[in-house]
Amino acid sequence: MEKATFLKVFLIFVLLILLGQGSHAKRDCSNDDDCAKIIRCIDTKPTCDLKKQRCYCPSPPNYETKRVQKSHQN
Repeated sequence: MEKATFLKVFLIFVLLILLGQGSHAKRDCSNDDDCAKIIRCIDTKPTCDLKKQRCYCPSPPNYETKRVQKSHQN
C-alpha cells in the first residue's frame, strides 16, 4: 500500500471514530430529570451539572461505621 493511500485510509478511520463518539454522547441535560432518563447511579440520584450541561453521579453517602450500643440480656 502506498504511503498516500495509507494516510487517506487512516484519516478517514480517525474521522469515523470521532464522529461516532459525538453521535452516541447524548448526556446533555438541562435539569436532574433529564439525567434520570440517561444514566443510572448506584446509591445516588443522577445530577445535572448546569455549567457543563452534563449528567454525573454524585459521591455516594458516607457509610461510616456507626456506634451501636448492645444490651446484654441474661
